[in-house]
Amino acid sequence: MAMFGDILAEFKNDEDAENLVPLMEDASLRNGMVAWKSVMIKYKNAGAQCPYKDETSKWNWLWKQIEYDQSTFASVAGIKAQDVSSLLTRLMGLRLIYPDGSVNMLGRKYLQAMIMDRINKRKPGRPKKDA
Repeated sequence: MAMFGDILAEFKNDEDAENLVPLMEDASLRNGMVAWKSVMIKYKNAGAQCPYKDETSKWNWLWKQIEYDQSTFASVAGIKAQDVSSLLTRLMGLRLIYPDGSVNMLGRKYLQAMIMDRINKRKPGRPKKDA
C-alpha cells in the first residue's frame, strides 16, 4: 500500500498531453485551473494508506482524502455555486488539477504560453526606422 504523496507523484509523472485539448477550447477550464491554485486544501488523514491498486480507484481515493472550500473556488473561478461540482468534476476527470492544490504541469505551461502570447500581442509597436 502506498501513501498520498507517493500516489500523487505517480500521477504527476504521468501527465497526458491529450487532456489539454478541451483546455484549449474552454475558458471555464482555464479559469478553473487558475482558481484551483488559490483554494486552501485540508488533508483528512495524512497518514492514510491507499488500499487500491488500479489507477482509477487510486485517483478517486486521493480526492476523498481532502477537503476544500467550494465557495472560494466558485468566487475565484467566476462561476455560480451550482456550477462548482460540474467544473471540478471535469477538471478532475481530465486530471488538470491535483488534490494537493497544484495543477497539471503541461496545462500550466500551456496557460503560461497563452498568456505570454497575449501580452506580446498587446505590446505597442516599435517605431519604424527610416531608411
